[in-house]
Amino acid sequence: LQYHCKVPEFVARQWYKHVVGISYSEGGCRDIDHAWNEISLRYVDAGDFNFYTPQGGFRTQSPSNKQASTDELIQQPELQQAYVNHAKASFELYNQLVAQGVAKEQARGVLPLNIYTEFYWTVSLQALVNFIKLRQHEGAQYEIRCYTDVLEKLTQLVVPVAYRYLLETASLS
Repeated sequence: LQYHCKVPEFVARQWYKHVVGISYSEGGCRDIDHAWNEISLRYVDAGDFNFYTPQGGFRTQSPSNKQASTDELIQQPELQQAYVNHAKASFELYNQLVAQGVAKEQARGVLPLNIYTEFYWTVSLQALVNFIKLRQHEGAQYEIRCYTDVLEKLTQLVVPVAYRYLLETASLS
């Protein structure tokens, strides 16, 4: 299956880390289950890109898991505005650097991790099921769980029987 994904950079890093950290092996045969082709800010002008802003507030840090958040929200409009202002200022600096002739490969260094990136992800159904099972876990970051839910719905539209079978029978690697 192949998906065209548009996600915040911090979600793409988690996604990619999963892709390179997992491979499927059956009967001693190793297959490549994933292909990743991401847009490069070395070649594309990021000036027209947009950035992710959490809706409804920021989640609080989990007291029991250093890499997780809770569902409790910090609703302080001034924090939300500071977040947006910071992202906008980063884009303004990026545009200023490019306008002065700075190479895009260097100018992109000022862009925040909430910038949206795009990639094509080609994945075997088996690897996709494994990804969905792992990334729908309650300990996974909320944003990647949202994308995983959409991937699951799209996959169920295309290969419902095979998906259901693999979901029920596949063990997590």
